[in-house]
Amino acid sequence: MHCREALCSPLRLLHRKDMKNFMSWIRPGFFAGAGGVSTSWSKGLNAAGPFCERRQPQFVCHVENFTARQLSYDTDSLAALLGILRTFESAVPPIYHISGLPIVREAAGTATRSFISALGWSHNNNHNFRSPKRRSTFPSWSWIGWEATALFLKDDSSFTTFEVEVWIMDRSKTFLALEASDQITMSSQVLSSEISKVIRLSAWVVESTIWLEWRRCPVRNIRRAPESGLIVGFCVSLHYISDKNYCWVSVSQEIQQIGNVFEKLLDSRFSCIILGSGISSVNMLLVEWQPSREFVTRVGTISMVGTNIADIQRWKLERRFIELQ
Repeated sequence: MHCREALCSPLRLLHRKDMKNFMSWIRPGFFAGAGGVSTSWSKGLNAAGPFCERRQPQFVCHVENFTARQLSYDTDSLAALLGILRTFESAVPPIYHISGLPIVREAAGTATRSFISALGWSHNNNHNFRSPKRRSTFPSWSWIGWEATALFLKDDSSFTTFEVEVWIMDRSKTFLALEASDQITMSSQVLSSEISKVIRLSAWVVESTIWLEWRRCPVRNIRRAPESGLIVGFCVSLHYISDKNYCWVSVSQEIQQIGNVFEKLLDSRFSCIILGSGISSVNMLLVEWQPSREFVTRVGTISMVGTNIADIQRWKLERRFIELQ
């Protein structure tokens, strides 16, 4: 018998001949069983079936487990996980990443959809939720720019983007379209870049007047983090949604009082970008305009459960180009 965590493990016996995957009977140690997905490297990376069933969930489960750890150095925010993320580039279909957010290169449209779905990641607010610490050397729109546990949509098969277009800044500071005319044009070298700090979105932004209506609506079922006592969600009655009795609002930024979220939404320094929707939810990205008004930084996310895009289309929306750093 061999202990695979021993200092002198016989790696030749534990790997396949090409040394790229573990044997089928090896489990990936620290990451075993994350999120209920396959724990075999060979099955997890190359099993048959849609990408959303196994490969992307395994990618994000590794990220979620990694972000739950305390790092000694902020500079290791992405570097310490790069080895694992790069193994997914050999999957079928391959999964690349931009600053830690996955991009699946499969059929037309999957690259943008997978990236926008991941862009809606949130901070874990189920337990000892606290205001996440910012890592200013990394982009605010990625989990690598924050010290806190990140959560992703495990199965994005039902996720539909709300007419969002994406451009990525490369090393020469040129913006490249993630997908153009339904053709994936970016090279593998650009997609696997870990230094991209700026992305440009063309998306629908919610006008602040809609939040005035929210503020006048009854708020109930306020949920607080068990230990910190911070508000992480609440239920609000809205007359224009499909289910008028249930619209659950989850927020990933620190909230002491319900009024605080409305103050931010009504403040001209903040904008709410609609990313897309699932079966019965709409995901939005809350961003803050910097003094120059030339770019924004991520503040948090807002998820409305019990509604859909058809409801949101009744809002006052504005199409904008936004640079996110």
